[in-house]
Amino acid sequence: MANQRSGVPAGWHWRDGRPRWIPSPTLRKAGFKGRDLKDGKGPNGGQWLTRGASIDAAEALNREVAEIRAGRAAAAAPKADRRSLGALLDAYLGDPKRGIEPSREFAAIRNQIDRRSKLSRLVDVLAGYVVQPPPIPAAHKARDLDPGRLATIKADRAAYDAARATVRGFSIDVLEPPAFEDTPDLSQAQGPLYDAYWKLREQIGTNMAHGVLSDVSAWLEWCVKRRAIRQNWAKLVDRDTPPGRIRVGTWDELRALIDAAEALGLHSIADSIVLGVDLSWSQVDRLSLTWPQVGADYRVKAARRKTGRKGDTPLLAGLGRPRIDAIRARQRRLYGDNVTPTHVLICELTGKAWTGDHYRHKFAEVRALAAKAVPSVATLRDQDLRDTAITVGKAAGLTDEEVASRSLHSLKRIRDILDKHYVEIGQDVADAGAGKLDTYLAGLGVAL
Repeated sequence: MANQRSGVPAGWHWRDGRPRWIPSPTLRKAGFKGRDLKDGKGPNGGQWLTRGASIDAAEALNREVAEIRAGRAAAAAPKADRRSLGALLDAYLGDPKRGIEPSREFAAIRNQIDRRSKLSRLVDVLAGYVVQPPPIPAAHKARDLDPGRLATIKADRAAYDAARATVRGFSIDVLEPPAFEDTPDLSQAQGPLYDAYWKLREQIGTNMAHGVLSDVSAWLEWCVKRRAIRQNWAKLVDRDTPPGRIRVGTWDELRALIDAAEALGLHSIADSIVLGVDLSWSQVDRLSLTWPQVGADYRVKAARRKTGRKGDTPLLAGLGRPRIDAIRARQRRLYGDNVTPTHVLICELTGKAWTGDHYRHKFAEVRALAAKAVPSVATLRDQDLRDTAITVGKAAGLTDEEVASRSLHSLKRIRDILDKHYVEIGQDVADAGAGKLDTYLAGLGVAL
């Protein structure tokens, strides 16, 4: 929750560089106490957080408070049928994640959001909605709508909410396919999950249908382990595996994206593009990159958020090194010599580290501008930078091990051998890979 006057989170206070979160009187009565916003590294709680980092911490505390209060309210509410779809979905999504490393916490949160979205789609389809009706507009926008149109939107939304509530109240047994003796027409014997999958496939696309069914299968497997059901019915659904997507960016497309980002004043997105091609890292790993991970020798020590796989990747002389120098110089101009932001990539619009959703929204704006100069860039996603970097590495003559040393993939993903061979990749392999890439890019005269 943000303070409506200042736009900062509720409870956040900045006192001469000593930020603190102070709960409201209502929260204090509920037992919540104020906290100093420090990094927790060292005695007395460590160092005071910077302005941007302290705002992030206050926002996280507000979310934590909201979850705690919601949990208390739920505990006081009447208990629903434990085997209803709604109860089992809520229990699954609320199951605490154990053993998550701090470095992978952000990825776990993102995965949880994606999982919640896909399972919500299952409820939608079972309720008869492959596509949701439009949401009720905010009051200031509703004033501009025709009263009849607004009434229709509210009625559609009410019907949608009622249908979802009905489905959530069903027993999980409604997902079980019909028994053989109850199905005279064997072509119709697949059941509700089969119907939901094919509705999504026909109207939304194969990839979304596959993703929803995969998350439904994981949920049902959880239900099997807890003996709510005896069988994972999602595994019985006949489905097609979507083809893999590989889209490699051209140098012209990459330059167009960088130029567009610079033109829009989003220099950190241009930085992210260059680092993506250099390191061949995923978006979440780039946005999570912090200065302590970047050594004075331009080696980046990091672990992938998704897998935890660690690496010590040398930045390239023709790509990452000059870009890191430019980022440092820009941040010194903005914040002074005595203030170093935690993250390498800082959003120019907020002064804080990028969130995934905000980055994707702004990257789309950058891509739209770049497409005016190079139309083909309209189909290039930020995620394709990883494919591009790996393809460039192979074109430069890197071995599979050298590619894996930069991308932090397992060798099982780079080539079809056992993942355990990854441990054989040493620093000498990483250095050799960086040297080959530098030579290859210098020969092309590439400078992004």
